[in-house]
Amino acid sequence: MVVCPCSAATRSRGRRSAEPPHESTPESPMLPRRTAEWERDARARKGRDLTPADFAAETAGFWREYDMEEFAFARCDIPRVEAPNAETFARDFGRPNLPVIITGVASSWPALERWTWAALRRRFGRERVLLGKASSGSAPTTIDEFAAYAASNNEMNPRYVFDAEFEAAHPEMASEYMLPPYLSQNMFDRVPPRYRPPLEWLLLGPKRSGTFWHTDPYNTSAWNALLEGRKLWALFPRTVYAPPGVYASELPQHTVKYCSRDECRLQSAMEWIRKTLPYLAEHARPQLCVQQPGEIIFVPHGWWHMVLNLDDTVALTKNFIDENNYREMLASMLAAAEKNRGYAEVAAAFVDRWKGDRPELFTAADLRMAAEVRYEE
Repeated sequence: MVVCPCSAATRSRGRRSAEPPHESTPESPMLPRRTAEWERDARARKGRDLTPADFAAETAGFWREYDMEEFAFARCDIPRVEAPNAETFARDFGRPNLPVIITGVASSWPALERWTWAALRRRFGRERVLLGKASSGSAPTTIDEFAAYAASNNEMNPRYVFDAEFEAAHPEMASEYMLPPYLSQNMFDRVPPRYRPPLEWLLLGPKRSGTFWHTDPYNTSAWNALLEGRKLWALFPRTVYAPPGVYASELPQHTVKYCSRDECRLQSAMEWIRKTLPYLAEHARPQLCVQQPGEIIFVPHGWWHMVLNLDDTVALTKNFIDENNYREMLASMLAAAEKNRGYAEVAAAFVDRWKGDRPELFTAADLRMAAEVRYEE
C-alpha cells in the first residue's frame, strides 16, 4: 500500500501533467525522459515531427515552474512549543535527545525583517558570500549575483549559500537576534580558536534547494532559525542506521553515520521525497514538518535529517556541544584520532578547558588522555 503524507487535495495541486526531466543527476537535471506519451502529445501540439530543438523547448523551465506546494504537507510530526524555559527544554527535548520546533522566540527578532532576501540585497548586495554544495566545495559570489541566479535557474537542486564567515565580517548582525540560554551556550566556545571547527552559518537557499540525508559532525546538536520562506524537514532518530534508500557508512574523520559522497552527489532532497517517501509504510516514514518563518528547530545529535526549501529561504544555523552530547563528541574525537592526531588535540583542549569548573563531567581516562596529549594554545 502506498502511503503519502499529503492529502488528496494537496497531491492534486502538484504539477503532474508534464513528465519531469530525468532526476538522477541534480547537477544536470535537463536530461529528458522521452516517453511515447510525451512524443505523441508534443507532435500533436506542433502538427509535425519533432526536432531536438523542440524537445529542449518542451523541457525548458520545468523545474523553475514546479509547484512546490506539493510538498507543503499539513501534517507535522515534530512538536511545536512556544518559548519553553530552560527546565522544560532540558527535560522534554535536550536530555531525551528529541527534536522540537520552538515558536515565540525568533518571531520577535529584528533579523526577521532585516535578513530577508530583499533586505540583505539592500544592505550587502555587493558583499561576497560562500556558495557551494557539500560535494563540490565552495566558491564566492555576491548576494546580488546569487539572488539573480536563484530567480532564473532551472535546476532541480540549485546551489546553496553556506557561509560561516559572513556574520563575523558584519558584527552588527549579532545584535539583530537573541537566543534563549539553552541554545546559546556552546561548550566548544572555550576551546582555543585553532581547534574549534566552523559551527555557525548564514544560509541562503533558493526554492528547490536543500541538503540530502546526513548526520551532523562530531555528534553535535544544532538549531536552525528560519527568517524567510518555508523549509520541509525530514528526520530519523539515531537508532535508525540509515534512511530507506540510503547506503550509510561510518566516516572515520567524524565517526558519525553518513551517506557516501558518490551516492549523495547523485541525489537530492526533492528526488527522495518524490520517489521514495510515497512508497514507505507508516512505520518506516521519517518525522516530517514544514518550518515557518520565525520558528527555530532543534535537531538532536545523531539524528538523520534532510531539508527541502519550499521557497527562497534565509536562515541562521549553529551546531553546538552541551552537557547532553559532550560524551559522544569526545568519543567521536578519540575514535577519529586513530586516523588523525589533530582530533585528539581537540579532545584534550576541551577537557583541559572544562575540568577545573566541571570535574564531575570527566572520567579518569579523560584526564589521563588530556595529560598525555600535547597541543598548542
